[in-house]
Amino acid sequence: LGPIYYRNSQGAILVYDVSSDDSFEKIKMWIKELKKVVGSEIVCTIVGNKIDLTKDKKVQYDPTPHEAYAKSVGANFLLTSAKLNENIDELFLEISKKMIKAHDEQTASALNRSNSMRRRLRVDDEVNTVDETNVQESNSRCCGR
Repeated sequence: LGPIYYRNSQGAILVYDVSSDDSFEKIKMWIKELKKVVGSEIVCTIVGNKIDLTKDKKVQYDPTPHEAYAKSVGANFLLTSAKLNENIDELFLEISKKMIKAHDEQTASALNRSNSMRRRLRVDDEVNTVDETNVQESNSRCCGR
């Protein structure tokens, strides 16, 4: 049922737990699924959550490979702590800005395509003439009956 929920989406926030390598592996599956269903134009942000655990030294965490993966798939990357309310506002502000920018670029691109098609349109004022020697008369009604 997943595609029903994100079909026609413009953006996605994919959240993983920084204390769980398995949760990050699932992000990779979701990215593939989103791009297959929605298309590569979707604005994605990959979020490593629970950074409060790394501050308490309960978890050793290196975001470098996760950040590199996000960059390789064209997604933004951010670390957050929902518990401490760290970077939550920034997350929604950034993805909103990126979605608006993507929408504006798509609209401008569509307008440019439309304008370039109009410029190629040529109207001829010539009147088409019919060669009367090739016209066959028909005494029959509609559809050759």
